[in-house]
Order: sequence, then C-alpha cells, then structure tokens
Amino acid sequence: THNVFDTPAAKVAVRADKLELGDESSSGVPVQVRAIEYQGASVNVHLVPPGAQESADDDAPLLAWVALLPDHRFHAHPVQPGQRLSLRWAEADAHPLQA
Repeated sequence: THNVFDTPAAKVAVRADKLELGDESSSGVPVQVRAIEYQGASVNVHLVPPGAQESADDDAPLLAWVALLPDHRFHAHPVQPGQRLSLRWAEADAHPLQA
C-alpha cells in the first residue's frame, strides 16, 4: 500500500511500511489516528489530518493515509483513535509522482 502526500517540491508516494509515527510535537505531517486494525504480525494505523470530518457526500474523498507497523513496534508505543501524532518518512522512501 502506498500513501500520496503533497510536499512543497511535488506529490510523493510513500509505502505504508516506511512511515514512522512520532508524538504531536515532533517534526512531520500533523495527523490524527482514525482507526487501528490488528492484522496479526502487523497493525494498520489509519490516519487523517487533525480535525478531518467525513463528508456527507460519499463521492467526496477523505484525505487519509495508512501506516503499517510491525506489532512489536506498535505495542512498544501504542496509539489510540483520536490521538494526534506526527507522520514522517526517510527522504529516500519518498517517490516523486509525475504530473
């Protein structure tokens, strides 16, 4: 799974397993945990911009991303729905998208 982000340079795609979560005061993209899915050996953490609301219009896309964490990493620093965090990635893991 890839996530797409608008950066000052361009839109980039980053694999879900390459995303890192930090506390709200860390540098990175501010996000809020929307949901957590336990997948056995991994955990999908669904993220949205802080304060994002689902649209009543089903055709309107919700800006959202997924971070895929190994279960041991998630359980070392568990998060809860509603929690505000920062999201970051290594520059080498960001793949520019063509316009």
